[in-house]
Amino acid sequence: PLKDILGEGAAYWLGDAMAIVADDALALTGGDVIIKPACKHENSTVSYANNGDTHSFTYSCCNTTVIEDHSYTDMICICGAVSPDAVVSVSKNGKTVAAYTSLDAAIQAVAGCTAKDAAVVKLLQEIELGNNDQTIACGVFTLDLNGYELSSSHAEGGVLYIQNEATNVTIMDSVGNGKLAGGYAGVKVENALLTINGATVSGKYAVNVDDGGIVNIIGGTISGIDYDICVYEGSVKLITDGYGNGTTFPGGITVYGTTLSDILDEDAAYWQDGKQIILADGATEITGGDVTINGPCKHAGEKTYTNNGDDHSYVCAHCGNTFTEVHSYTKLVCACGDVSSEAPVFATIGGKGSFVAADCKPDTERINSLLKQLDEAAAELCYLGYSKEELIR
Repeated sequence: PLKDILGEGAAYWLGDAMAIVADDALALTGGDVIIKPACKHENSTVSYANNGDTHSFTYSCCNTTVIEDHSYTDMICICGAVSPDAVVSVSKNGKTVAAYTSLDAAIQAVAGCTAKDAAVVKLLQEIELGNNDQTIACGVFTLDLNGYELSSSHAEGGVLYIQNEATNVTIMDSVGNGKLAGGYAGVKVENALLTINGATVSGKYAVNVDDGGIVNIIGGTISGIDYDICVYEGSVKLITDGYGNGTTFPGGITVYGTTLSDILDEDAAYWQDGKQIILADGATEITGGDVTINGPCKHAGEKTYTNNGDDHSYVCAHCGNTFTEVHSYTKLVCACGDVSSEAPVFATIGGKGSFVAADCKPDTERINSLLKQLDEAAAELCYLGYSKEELIR
């Protein structure tokens, strides 16, 4: 083997990298091999790479790369790998700092976090809480479902019970198909702040708000059996993501303790089957198919107008709705074809369209000629015995 013929303190080098040879290696390929003193790795930095089942580290002094098995401390390897026994991990400012075998342990670990920690609790496996809920009573952090399901069969609480004024939680799903599935409530919020920005939240009452709780729903899917959103005391806002896209409510949306108008952000609207829903006053449900939250239609596209006389209506080609509004005149003509009463002349061309020559002047000579012909015709008709009423008719 190559190791047996190598003198003490010597090493094989390939270019500027010291080669690490296996105990039974008989050959070393990849370029010219030079025998030089072995690097002692003094004043060297080491960079790690997680390879999955193993990791590698490289010395900066000699570019030597070594592959070895993971070694876990508090369920985290120095390369960032997480123990396969962990069900949840915790990161701060983008670096994984710990992993745990229970969700509650991770929640307790971030209880003191503030916004500057950018703390993230990430699920690594499916978690079933049984007849319990997960209480979150403190901390500012993000819960990333990471494509997994967090569920509970609790008969009265939620999968997550978020409480206390200092608590600010964001639920997201970085992978897709992540679910928060409750037997009673998906999430229950009291006197705390919750932002839902992804994942599917379901339950008999999917989102339950009380005691001054605040919930902002930006994205994901909300699916309640009885009610999608219940507001006993607090507030909920349905918001788009800044690109005009928001939450989906499968089969429709039903709310309790509030109205659909009250929970809708001013820059958002309900859409169904490609049509913006115009809400009736006090409406609490929309049925008949999936409802999505998108930006409101600006009605800037092509419109089909109908002149109703005192006003007009139009159908928006984008959202499919019909709207009625007062006439608005440009050069004395409305888009619906109505002509202002102030117009001096109105003309049609070939039966299509209309226009007003607002700056034209009457052809006095032509008008006088026609009046003269009319006078002559009237005189002749009177001579023939027609009455005044017949002449007027």
